[in-house]
Amino acid sequence: MINSYLDDEFYSFFTEEAIISLKKVRKIGLKNFSLSGNISSLKLNNVVSFESSLERDYINILEFNSSVVHYCEQPIKIFYTLEDKEHYYVPDFFVRFNDNREDELVEIKYKDDLLKNKKKYFAKFKAAKMFCEANGLKFKIVNEDGIRTPFLLNCKFLLPYRRPKNDIDYSDIAVLEERIKSVKHATPKSIITDSFFPDDRKAELLYALWYMIANSMVNIDLNMQITMNSKITI
Repeated sequence: MINSYLDDEFYSFFTEEAIISLKKVRKIGLKNFSLSGNISSLKLNNVVSFESSLERDYINILEFNSSVVHYCEQPIKIFYTLEDKEHYYVPDFFVRFNDNREDELVEIKYKDDLLKNKKKYFAKFKAAKMFCEANGLKFKIVNEDGIRTPFLLNCKFLLPYRRPKNDIDYSDIAVLEERIKSVKHATPKSIITDSFFPDDRKAELLYALWYMIANSMVNIDLNMQITMNSKITI
């Protein structure tokens, strides 16, 4: 939470043009003491840069989350004045959704960093909050507790099956749908492993099942780590 202890000599300013542009405004370079790099985004058909392993993990969530229709790293400069000096702050991500949620400006930080540098970050975060309130956005600070969850593990596992390299035989999907309907407690194990299918067919069907799960063709609790005993419904 942001607690107010700043002087009155604080304000943020911004332009309508800045919020409309929403493109990378700061280049991310390689760092000596933290993980940085790039990810090829299938959702954006572009390369996305990250400055930490936590940002990299967050990108995996954005890539997998079907409610996210667009995102951009280092999206905008938010200017503010503090003690007669002009500063600017660049949030880590802009995120746009296809549901009723407000678009978000998101800062990714480790808990220890937030605690250690609370006063350092406060002016930046307050400027971002003011900016978002004035522009119909939501400002969000996300730490490892909100990112490194079973959902992230599922995202990393299922993303390669979202658009698989191998062709999917849609007759296999029909077979799996019938199996799920006919098994009392449908799980990957009960559908495939405990079935009468030969081993080579089990491998093919399991591949198709992960494709179905990755593309929301069946229901499974993604907030719990997927195992061969996870419950599946249609």
